[in-house]
Amino acid sequence: MTEQLAAISLPESDFRERNREEFGFPYKFSIVVAVYNVEEYINEAVDSILAQDIGFQENVQLILVDDGSSDGSGAICDGYAEQYPDNIQVIHKENGGVSSARNEGLKYAEGRFLNFMDSDDKFTKNVLSRVYDFFIQHEEETDVVCIPHEYFGDLKGEPFQNQKFKKGTHLLNLHYNYKAALMTTNSSFIHIRRKKDIEFDSHLNCGEDLKVILTLLLDKMILGVVTGCKYLYRRILGSSSLINTSAQKKSWYLDQLEHLTYWAHRYCVNLLGYYPLFAQYNIMYDLQWKYCQKEVPDGILTEQEKAEYIQKLMGAASLFDDLIIKEQTQIWIQHKIFILEQKHQRMPSIRWITNNGMLYYGNTVLGWLSDFYTSLDFIKIENGKLILEGLVRMAGCSEEEEIEVFCVVNKEEKVFSRRAERICNDYCHGKLLFRSVPFYLEIPLDIKTELHTVQFFCRFRGHDVLKKDLRFRNFSPIGKALANSYYCKDGWMLFVRGSMLGVRRCGRKGQIEREKALLKELRNSKKASDQKAFKARIAHHILKPLVKKPIWLVSDRINKADDNGEAFFRYLNEHHAKEIDSYFVLSKDSPDFERMSKIGKVVDHLSFKHKLLFLLCEANISSQADAITDNPFQRFYEPYRDLMTEHKFIFLQHGVTQNDISSWLNRYNKNFSGFIAAAKPEWESIVNGTYFYPSENIMLTGLPRFDRLYHDEKHRITIMPTWRKYLMAGFDPSAGIWKAEEKFLNSDYYRFYCGLLSHPRLLEASRELGYEICFMPHPTIQPHLELFHLPEEVKIYGVDTSYRDIYAQSSLVLTDYSSAAFDFAYLRKPLIYCHFDKEEFFGGDHVCTQGYFDYERDGFGEVEYDLEGTVNRIIEYMETGCQLKDVYRERIENFFAFNDQNNCKRVYEAIRKITC
Repeated sequence: MTEQLAAISLPESDFRERNREEFGFPYKFSIVVAVYNVEEYINEAVDSILAQDIGFQENVQLILVDDGSSDGSGAICDGYAEQYPDNIQVIHKENGGVSSARNEGLKYAEGRFLNFMDSDDKFTKNVLSRVYDFFIQHEEETDVVCIPHEYFGDLKGEPFQNQKFKKGTHLLNLHYNYKAALMTTNSSFIHIRRKKDIEFDSHLNCGEDLKVILTLLLDKMILGVVTGCKYLYRRILGSSSLINTSAQKKSWYLDQLEHLTYWAHRYCVNLLGYYPLFAQYNIMYDLQWKYCQKEVPDGILTEQEKAEYIQKLMGAASLFDDLIIKEQTQIWIQHKIFILEQKHQRMPSIRWITNNGMLYYGNTVLGWLSDFYTSLDFIKIENGKLILEGLVRMAGCSEEEEIEVFCVVNKEEKVFSRRAERICNDYCHGKLLFRSVPFYLEIPLDIKTELHTVQFFCRFRGHDVLKKDLRFRNFSPIGKALANSYYCKDGWMLFVRGSMLGVRRCGRKGQIEREKALLKELRNSKKASDQKAFKARIAHHILKPLVKKPIWLVSDRINKADDNGEAFFRYLNEHHAKEIDSYFVLSKDSPDFERMSKIGKVVDHLSFKHKLLFLLCEANISSQADAITDNPFQRFYEPYRDLMTEHKFIFLQHGVTQNDISSWLNRYNKNFSGFIAAAKPEWESIVNGTYFYPSENIMLTGLPRFDRLYHDEKHRITIMPTWRKYLMAGFDPSAGIWKAEEKFLNSDYYRFYCGLLSHPRLLEASRELGYEICFMPHPTIQPHLELFHLPEEVKIYGVDTSYRDIYAQSSLVLTDYSSAAFDFAYLRKPLIYCHFDKEEFFGGDHVCTQGYFDYERDGFGEVEYDLEGTVNRIIEYMETGCQLKDVYRERIENFFAFNDQNNCKRVYEAIRKITC
């Protein structure tokens, strides 16, 4: 609580009685806030209400409902109530969710107008005065008034729902303005006369606000919109979207369909006799995300429930007018066609008009085949050819129909593509969502021709359709965001104009002129990112000729070293400092920054120097494959496309790839120039799997960190599980926010490791046999160790602990699916695998699926599937001095391609080979 607020004294007069006499209500506003584990933000939320220029003490009732918070949120609320006993009421209840908290708080609301602000958001100071002035003028005309949203925090901007505010403050007739989307009550204000009609449905974890909004608006169909003030909605970088978080909960499926989607149709028809377009539009907006989901994650619904959900989801399309489905603004046209296909149970009709196909259902025209986009993943100029690789998107056709892709060069010569091997069709719950046709094109560049123009076509049902919408993926050296974007290679300049690619002969003078035009465009831009790009490109052009040695950037995690990156960086500085100018990229706030600075040059992650070196470097080498590692410019990369094309990204790996992670690390998603492997089976699984890399890109060298492994056994049994993506929804480690704590506490993962680390028999045996039980949680779990309630005798390794020291000092390691097991096996030490949740882990909702490595057949230790079997196996090893068994020693010898300490040397030679 701020000193300024603490200094305010309560007024002596009784405002409540005065308001009753003057207005008929004790308060002008009652604001109900559901509070759950938001101690970091609740002060800002409450303070924004206290600061309202309408006068908080005179006019506002604030009801804070502590919904069973386990942090200090409840105490903070009590502190405010003590200071403002006439205005603030705190209700403490068991956790029941936001709906139950709001319903409970609503019972005590006495204000003329009601609001349900979220506990981590804010109002601008004039919200209540603006809303009140408008509401009392139109009190008989509407029951609901809303204000614009604006995002704050890590992400800025505003939602599309703000479109209804473009005409300023006014009353909106929803019969005519049916696309006025209103999904939330936090930025809405409701007349208390409708209090009895407000009930937030606890069956819903998403969409409960919309249900209340529809109930209130369908009577008058008039909405008040007020501008000049804003609801500030907090957005946190790194946290999962509401849709992704909600989709991890069972209620998002059948419950939401029944209690929102189908309910809305029944309610409207029973009340009004028809389904108003306004209600349809808002319900379809909520429903559309379900058609974007590829499949239901495993472990949420039973097979019977999943089948019922899919049947009801596809059947729900019939509830909506074709026009409402078409007019959704947040999904692609392919999704709209898919929804309409489910409604009509057939593909759209196509009318051919001059080699273009118009798709339609009845009188609803959906679009033209020419408008479905063509994306270019890779563009190269080499050996006198323009090489193009990408996808043509199509809708309204089956998987079996033949589609040919070709381009027309200089408006006359046709060059047909060859089919690229690629998995690219999109599906929604097993049904074809839309078709993607991969292509690979090689176009000869005639040196005698000044300009080559390239346009894309697809041949479908006997018609050659020009593809007008050309798009460029991340690895393309040009894009359409900047008019003067270009790429020069081997005397040719590549550029784009509308739906056409151009390749023009170009010398040094032509390139300079084009660069001047691009710099002028950046300099004249109003975007701060473009202004920075203007300076960065100039710096690049000045410095590039001065670079005498190849620049290599090396990294591990953003805030931590001690992985393959550090091992390789050490090697470079010890053996190749004269040939390579190497830099280690690491946050200056990392505890490893000073230590790494003693090894070689370290640059602060995302600093201007880092970004400039990134543009100048020959190779970007990392054990991580995060987007922030391979592209430090993130969404502001457009001005650097041509420069970023010139360097190689070498993936050192975070560990041996044992499972199939091709959905993440495939060429079209990451485009590694080098992908390091340590074992022959691993190399084969990548080359022959669905990663789609040429075999020469997969480098069988061994992992650099293997060179630094050593022995220093200290009779320690180390338990080091990996993470689970599906348990970490809504988790932001930098902010310490976790919105899925309840799911984690009810998971098999939590129960198993809590039971193992606290098992009386295991702890007793370790004491008797002289072993120490140690726990190394995954970095993603580290901020929440207090949830485990571990015995004092269990040693917990912190996030700053070196893994190589753990391997050296441990006599036995127990893991589940972690690649850490391979490092330990490299030292010829025994392992135990715990697969108590095998089906769930490999069910498709994590980042991997089971690959070539069969733990029972290929593993380096026993596989246990329950708690008691695991405890028995650990005790067995302790009783025999933790000796590696012969069967597992033989497997280790046969698995690794190398068993020496020359891995860094091989990695260095492989990188030099592809960069020279």
